[in-house]
Amino acid sequence: MRILLTIILFLICSSILHAQNGTVTGLVIDSHTGEELINANVYVPAISGRVATDISGTYNLSLEPGSYSIVFSYISYQKQTVEVEVKAGELVKIDIALVPDNTLEEISISARRIDNNEVSLLRLNKKSLSFQDGISSQEMSRAGFSN
Repeated sequence: MRILLTIILFLICSSILHAQNGTVTGLVIDSHTGEELINANVYVPAISGRVATDISGTYNLSLEPGSYSIVFSYISYQKQTVEVEVKAGELVKIDIALVPDNTLEEISISARRIDNNEVSLLRLNKKSLSFQDGISSQEMSRAGFSN
């Protein structure tokens, strides 16, 4: 009986402590298309708290009462900062429409093909129209040939 009373008291105290926090929730969308932004960042710098939006673009933050700046960001979109006042036990709804950032610069990716290993030699044989054979530098080093 004593253990049961202790558990009930613990549950009541924890629910009271949890009720002191406020909740900030909302939806993050694209301002041009209205589509939900999946995995957009919702960041509270004051507490270093960060959440990401789910597959439907929604987020939930549980914050202690007070004033906070909330930063919304997403790749290739402009960041937006919103000031919010959180009160104990209240739900604050903030929907944000992020604007695409059109200041992206050109990205160039280049690669170099490696032609001195066994894989490249086998690929060359496979694509060749005529029959040919060869030994790669890797095979020569394994066999102990010097030249």
